[in-house]
Amino acid sequence: MAPRKIQFVNLGLEPWEVIDMDLEIETVEEGKRYKPVARYVLEREDGDYWKEWLQTHCIELNVMTARGARPRLYTPCLSRSL
Repeated sequence: MAPRKIQFVNLGLEPWEVIDMDLEIETVEEGKRYKPVARYVLEREDGDYWKEWLQTHCIELNVMTARGARPRLYTPCLSRSL
């Protein structure tokens, strides 16, 4: 596979972080096509679990400000990502 000409920067939350923070997770229909999963997820000891989990679950960044979540929660997470 040829290297990508663009660089992706993950500014989001990892699913395991969202679960630890007890934030909202959306369930989505499994698509007809497999959704690619980042290499660093697959390289985790539990990567196979997360690969399958991510096919039917979604987390939006605004989950940190919705439904009573503390708005200041996002800044530390973003800082860690950078």
